[in-house]
Amino acid sequence: MEKQYLPIKTIRLVSKLTKRIKPNIGVNRDSLLTESAKLKPALSATATEATQYVWDVYVRIFHWSLVCAFAVAFFTHTSEWYRVIHVRAGYVAGALLLSRIVWGFAKTGYGSFKSFPFSPLQASRHLYRLVKGNARRYIGHNPIGSLVIYAMLITGITAVVSGWLVFNEGWLIDQPMLLQNIHFYTTWGWLGLVITHVLGVITESVLHHDNLIIAMITGRKRTSKKGEKQAKQDLS
Repeated sequence: MEKQYLPIKTIRLVSKLTKRIKPNIGVNRDSLLTESAKLKPALSATATEATQYVWDVYVRIFHWSLVCAFAVAFFTHTSEWYRVIHVRAGYVAGALLLSRIVWGFAKTGYGSFKSFPFSPLQASRHLYRLVKGNARRYIGHNPIGSLVIYAMLITGITAVVSGWLVFNEGWLIDQPMLLQNIHFYTTWGWLGLVITHVLGVITESVLHHDNLIIAMITGRKRTSKKGEKQAKQDLS
């Protein structure tokens, strides 16, 4: 069988095309390597972003347990069938609130009341800075969040105590309508404060690039970057 050879002109044409394509392939490969090298520091910096421990185990368990207890109590308050569940959820919420008050006085760090004092003046200043767009970052609760938290503690305790008195048919206080009204309005006021708290969490997360929901699960928040305004908080 005879061997078949390509024409000389075809061989020369293929050779010229190969010489033109090779440099282009090399340039594209080099550019890809350069771009990937540029991305590596950014990716590694994101992956190793420094964090710090903020919320202890008790605070996180308290927070999510109270969310569950409040949700169960609220969605069962209109049903006589689930009245016992409603009452027990209220008792759980009351016990959680009392334990949080004790923890706030006994604990140090960001879970302590000292780290987020009740101060309407500081809250108004923080609100003013928020409107101007230069609010400082707080590792713990900011002054506005602090007011909401104290209001939730007071409203929650009032709702639980008044509910307990209503359930026990005015024991100690023989004013059933008054007790029912107090329980009704404090419960809805508590819901309003919860909504305010959630909106504040979303706002703070967007403004300061913090995922506060994840922080309340893991207990950790990112440390402030160089040049970032951070407020001082009493952790003693």
